[in-house]
Amino acid sequence: MKLDMDLVRDLLLQIESLKPYEGFLIIEKDKLIDAEHIELLIEANLIKGSVKLLYPRIPDIKVFRLTWEGHQFLETIRDDKVWRNTKSTLSKAGSFTLDLIQKVAVDIITKQINS
Repeated sequence: MKLDMDLVRDLLLQIESLKPYEGFLIIEKDKLIDAEHIELLIEANLIKGSVKLLYPRIPDIKVFRLTWEGHQFLETIRDDKVWRNTKSTLSKAGSFTLDLIQKVAVDIITKQINS
């Protein structure tokens, strides 16, 4: 599976909209790619939740909330224009990390503030 950063951003925005302590995000049975991304978001400490694979390959996903790191990351890429410019800048590099995405987005936001 290839990491889809647009999907990551969309998932973080959905998770942010959850009401605290009132349930969790539900992923459709046919959305295994979303389940894999959710699992990666948990591993990256951007969200609190769990993913279990039930028979036959049906994900049982519970997503409770964004972590502090998840909120900080989402704030840097929330704005559509900043996100587009971040992706455009990073496309020149070919590959990148979450840290680099955040640094590029912060640089873009800083330039907007200073202009």
